[in-house]
Amino acid sequence: MLCVTSACALFPSLDDLRDHDAQALDASADIVDATAFDVDAADITDANADAADVGFCAAHPTAAFCADFDDGNPLTSQWTLELLPSDAAVLLVDSDASTSHPSAMLASVPVNPTASTMKADGLGLAGTTTKGAHLEFDLLLEADDPSGGLFFMSLRFGQGADANKYILTLHTAASGQVDLQEQGPSDAQVGIQSPLSSSPKIGSWSHMALDVDLEKPAVTVTMNGVVVLGPQAPKTATTTGGVSLRAGIMYSVGPSATLRCRLDNVLVALL
Repeated sequence: MLCVTSACALFPSLDDLRDHDAQALDASADIVDATAFDVDAADITDANADAADVGFCAAHPTAAFCADFDDGNPLTSQWTLELLPSDAAVLLVDSDASTSHPSAMLASVPVNPTASTMKADGLGLAGTTTKGAHLEFDLLLEADDPSGGLFFMSLRFGQGADANKYILTLHTAASGQVDLQEQGPSDAQVGIQSPLSSSPKIGSWSHMALDVDLEKPAVTVTMNGVVVLGPQAPKTATTTGGVSLRAGIMYSVGPSATLRCRLDNVLVALL
């Protein structure tokens, strides 16, 4: 199991984080196109210009979990990695494209139409709460296989085995549409599938956020500052407290094309 650094283990003030993000969005409101949702890496970087001077995570010191992949440390300093097949799946820090320079997480799995499961993802721990959490991250889908789909981010509430957790997962569906999948402790696997009203474009950076309030209760997904799902009632409002996330390519079945995605500036704040 991994040990998260002390700076990332602190419980945050969600109001402070939202105030900071609101100021950044106000300063660059013109980057949001509610019709096209077409935001490139330079736009997102400009929207976080005040954080760029000191580093994204340094600008959010009270976050429960933060990874900007810019500190020169290996992924294993914050993540527990899972690669399948271990000799072909790729999960690493890469500097070819990012929203906070110099680096981002790159996940990739090769073509393998007969594979039952392929993955290249990391598990991060974000602390404990029974109230809910805010997750945000920058996403670049570089290649997608409509026949297999690509599960790229999940927020997980609960302790122990996945069967005991409330899991919210963002993934591409067979049509290229991005859905939010909710799996409760009583679900064998899939649970509820909710399509986003608009999806990230392949080849363009998007800023995604998932807010889960277990007290209201409500689940909301935003993309580039615009609500694309919810608020809607969560699948369950009961959790045993542990909060974790998985990022990368968590699951794909028999991809007929190479799958690649990049993630940057991953942050979790606890309610």
